[in-house]
Amino acid sequence: RDVDWLYRERMQAHASAGLDLRLAFSREDPDTKVYVQHLVKEDARKVAQLLSDGVGRVYVCGDGANMARDVHHALAHSLVAAGKAADKGAALAALEVLKKDGRLLHDIWSPIDEYED
Repeated sequence: RDVDWLYRERMQAHASAGLDLRLAFSREDPDTKVYVQHLVKEDARKVAQLLSDGVGRVYVCGDGANMARDVHHALAHSLVAAGKAADKGAALAALEVLKKDGRLLHDIWSPIDEYED
């Protein structure tokens, strides 16, 4: 956490101002892995509302081979679970619109082949 938590001070300042900050450091506890996609699914309704309200933004940074794909699936799951999309296809289409609108951005270090299962 001390090495990997980039922008710690800025994020903590936002949290102090009321931002609901959730952190996933998968290497902290060797017995319990916590990944971003797990937290997205736990907060599915809140995430879906933020994506649907026209204001929320998502920045996916890191591994593009696995993590980015899994987070993308979790975002789609959130939209369906919260009733913001009828099915996975509609959720994936909604995520494409978010990408085109600049509200879903990726900063990843390996290519994403596809998001389909």
